[in-house]
Amino acid sequence: MRSGRLLGALAAFAIPAAVYIACAPIEPASWDSAELQGVPYILGITHPTGFPFYVLAGYVWSHALVLGSIAWRMNAMSGVAMAVASAAAYGVALEFGASAPVALLATLWFAFTQNVWVHAIRAEAQDLAVA
Repeated sequence: MRSGRLLGALAAFAIPAAVYIACAPIEPASWDSAELQGVPYILGITHPTGFPFYVLAGYVWSHALVLGSIAWRMNAMSGVAMAVASAAAYGVALEFGASAPVALLATLWFAFTQNVWVHAIRAEAQDLAVA
């Protein structure tokens, strides 16, 4: 039973993460997303509030992951953060009494809604807060 829940949580993370990373744009974005793609790499300061945790996490992520452009790395970090949120949603659904297949279906529905999708494939500071 426990291994089934773990396998479901892994699927709830891995499926969205794979799709988000595959769809993450490789080019710099505009406005806030562009700022949040570049500033963490140089360990700079973004507009107020500065998003210190995002900048520190992005610095570590963008230097540890040496694939692709800096913009793609930061977009991928947002995708991974939203995939963590999807795995958390799976756990919440199980706690509310949903069966594992229903919890996974609900999680994937959440993961691929338009509002989540838009934020998951581009660098946004709130993605880490959701995770």
